[in-house]
Amino acid sequence: MNHIPPSSPALPDGREVLAALKQAASERILILDGAMGTMIQGLKLDEAGYRGTRFADWPSDVRGNNDLLNLTQPDAIRAIHLEYFLAGADMVETNTFSCTSIVMADYGMQALAYELNIEGARLAREAAQLAFEKDGRRRFVAGALGPLNKTASMSTDVNNPGHRSVTFDEIVAAYAELVPALEQTLMGLGTASYEDLRAQLKALVHPGFLRDTPYERLTELPQGYLVAGGLIAATLGAVLVTIAVRTA
Repeated sequence: MNHIPPSSPALPDGREVLAALKQAASERILILDGAMGTMIQGLKLDEAGYRGTRFADWPSDVRGNNDLLNLTQPDAIRAIHLEYFLAGADMVETNTFSCTSIVMADYGMQALAYELNIEGARLAREAAQLAFEKDGRRRFVAGALGPLNKTASMSTDVNNPGHRSVTFDEIVAAYAELVPALEQTLMGLGTASYEDLRAQLKALVHPGFLRDTPYERLTELPQGYLVAGGLIAATLGAVLVTIAVRTA
């Protein structure tokens, strides 16, 4: 059964955190952290660095699995979060951008998805506490839900337009697995990155859990990345993404 490790910090009061976040946003523009991937690249880790001792004998290569570092290089991940906080960020996102069983299957690590999210959340919260102890300023942590490496919106077989490499139910199940992990360890604040029609699939996950979460409300902070031509990941315009989120 999934559970919170005994060493995890006490669960925060989601309603109090949301009130504090709204108050802070009413007083100033809040700053979100920057890219996690480039900071990790700066560590210049080799294959052994990604594996650590726990996965030293893992049968496949794991270099590039940045979320695995929540388990193998926790001090480095915590330090990156802390660096962003001390540079002025009010909020950081957990290092869980690819922590779904669907993405982790590329490394044969789909069974680790829940644990990776738990640890990613813990590290970010610890960094927030360290920053607070340094200067007394309240920080926030958001659970990051990134896109998948598969899509249900188009065929991956040129000879079969109806073929899909993943189904709607499989996508929902993958996000359903990690959302409770972030809810259990964070303040009930979630973020998601919307690239294409998967945006709506991810937005659909949260409401089903709101009825069961101990928090009064789980706040969603959707993000969209604009590229050339005003499109998001070259598939959807900002207006269509807005409609997808509002109608999810």
